Amino acid sequence: MASPLHPVIRRLHVVPLVALVFLYLYDRLVCPFMDQTAPLRLLIGLGYVAVFHILLREALLRWLPHSPTRSLSRHGYRIAVASWLGAGLFGVALHLLRYPDFHISSPLKLLLGYWVLGAGILAQLEYSLIERSLRHSDCLLEQAQAMRDRLGRRLLESFAAFTVAPALALILLTLRFEQEGYIIPGVAGELAFIILTFTGGAIYVAWHYGHLLHADAETIVNSLEKITVGSLDVSPAVPRPDEMGRIALGIREMAAGLRQREQMRDLFGRMVSPDVARTLLEEWENSQQDRVLQGQQRDVTVLMADLRGFTPLSETLAPAELTTLLNDWLSRAVRVIEQHGGLVDKFIGDAVMVVFGLYDRPNADTAGSPAEQAIRCGQALLDEMTRFNQDHPMLAAPLALGVGIHSGPVVAGTIGSAQRMEFTVIGSTVNTAARLESAARTPLPALLCSAETVAAAGTGIACREVGTIALKGISTPLPVFTA
Repeated sequence: MASPLHPVIRRLHVVPLVALVFLYLYDRLVCPFMDQTAPLRLLIGLGYVAVFHILLREALLRWLPHSPTRSLSRHGYRIAVASWLGAGLFGVALHLLRYPDFHISSPLKLLLGYWVLGAGILAQLEYSLIERSLRHSDCLLEQAQAMRDRLGRRLLESFAAFTVAPALALILLTLRFEQEGYIIPGVAGELAFIILTFTGGAIYVAWHYGHLLHADAETIVNSLEKITVGSLDVSPAVPRPDEMGRIALGIREMAAGLRQREQMRDLFGRMVSPDVARTLLEEWENSQQDRVLQGQQRDVTVLMADLRGFTPLSETLAPAELTTLLNDWLSRAVRVIEQHGGLVDKFIGDAVMVVFGLYDRPNADTAGSPAEQAIRCGQALLDEMTRFNQDHPMLAAPLALGVGIHSGPVVAGTIGSAQRMEFTVIGSTVNTAARLESAARTPLPALLCSAETVAAAGTGIACREVGTIALKGISTPLPVFTA
């Protein structure tokens, strides 16, 4: 499969041709050695170097391996630098063969031109052009995690190229002026010293700034990596009044927003069942709002459990004591419900409404159909009620529990207004379960379930009929069972 780098590099073959034009004009108009050379002879020689340069690029593009830890842009830059260096050596060799009587400074200037101007400055230009051409390539996104390019190194390379090339050109020009007698001996050395010192100092400053830039960039990258794995406690310290500082500030604000979002998710998961919260959020994020708002018809088993004797108790206890007592019972009840695969739909004062079969609960301790799970859960709630009374001997009278269970179709969805919604299940199945819970008191057992629930439970649990009763709001008397 051809790399997206190939057509980009081939479009840049025009750069050696630009260098050919520059060298031709320089040799004809400026160079004291080459200005008397026949134009055609000069053009043919430079053409050989340009052709060699382009062929070398093609060879490197085909055979120079691309490291997976290096970006395509960086790989293209390496090809550009290597081709300029190779073309410089070829040009010097060709120059020595074609013009053996020229002064040694002539091929030296040619070599410096290809190595410093070409590999230094023009290769940086090609680097930028390659990056711009590949900016929208998918391969860069795919390799982003493996790339190891560094901002500081890039800055140092660019700065060194843009300072060293002019400095060397000035030194070479100064030495030539001294050799030809335009300046007195010693001045060339002084100028060379000043140029080299200033250039070295500038490169050191660039290195120092690049090191600082690298450290700030690493801070930002590490913060993003933490956010990627879910760690939102990040606050990158990049006190810079530039784009890097704005990025760091944006990351801090983004992390704070994500933390708030996760807190809202957690609170939402506590206000409703985690399964309901997860499903609603997924469907909402997947643009399935209509499905959330309209609801879905499902066959489930509904369990209603209500405390007996809690209302009179509320008249004798302080509100704080009453709240502590109720929370203790509801915490116990929720633990039992979740162990048996139930989903708490809502709390209604001291009553709890539970749905079985609405969502799969793989972590439940009990197996079987939703109806069987509901019946076993009702039995476990009655046992927990006994333990609750034993753990609170200070109660004037022990509390009791009534449990009603019914199976059938419901509509599961949100009800309310655009400003305030609540997820719940509605339908006659819920009403029947509530009526059975109201009837589950002496002389009837504390747990009553309908014939539909017994049929849905199958033979997994033993149930017995305890009579036929008339329920409020239901025209036909119903047989009721207990387990």
